[in-house]
Amino acid sequence: MIMSRRNIKSLFLKSRIYPDLRDHISITVGMIVHLLRSSLDNMVFERAQVNKTGYLRHPETLQFPICDSSNDYNKKVKRQVGELSQGDRRIIESFQPYHGLAGRPDSYSGPYIHQLSLLRQLSNSDKHRSLVNILVDPNQFETSRMVTPIINEWCRWTRDNHKEYINSFRPAEMKVGEVVFEAKIKMERIESDAVGYATSEIALDERRSAIPTLKRIHSFIDLIHSAIS
Repeated sequence: MIMSRRNIKSLFLKSRIYPDLRDHISITVGMIVHLLRSSLDNMVFERAQVNKTGYLRHPETLQFPICDSSNDYNKKVKRQVGELSQGDRRIIESFQPYHGLAGRPDSYSGPYIHQLSLLRQLSNSDKHRSLVNILVDPNQFETSRMVTPIINEWCRWTRDNHKEYINSFRPAEMKVGEVVFEAKIKMERIESDAVGYATSEIALDERRSAIPTLKRIHSFIDLIHSAIS
């Protein structure tokens, strides 16, 4: 629900969301990230068993490496995938983030990040027992009739004061009790606190849409499984 705060110069729209819902979403995203990361590590273990016919010398060190540089990969390759066949190691190396871009960015507002690098980042956060940071990103507002004239006036103000609007603009982010929208105009008194609703999207850090981002990571991991099986 969007709430208003009465002021002679501004209309403030605030959001009411349930804190527990964000925690539940964060836990669910963490579980998905854990399963995606584990699928790569399990694949490495299985391929090592095939290559060594079940006699593994150091099963505890086996892990799918995710490296942002070839130097980092060369340091880890023997320890983490040394018991795999040369062919399997070659395939794993070809999917490393340091080879460059792999698919489109997750969002237009955040910098590009490789699928595996993002998976490692999310996985490390989960391993350290901290919840994955979840943003509730509003992408559509619906207001009641009582504020329609005010919103129309605000739209006219932004057209007439374009430079000031651009300089003061900040992307909205729905957090409990935090301002998500501000219209700097002279306004009438609104008698009701509830002035409308906001439709929101669940996002990760840097406003990356959560579901498309997780799908993009999953698709990339699927490519790795297909190439190495």
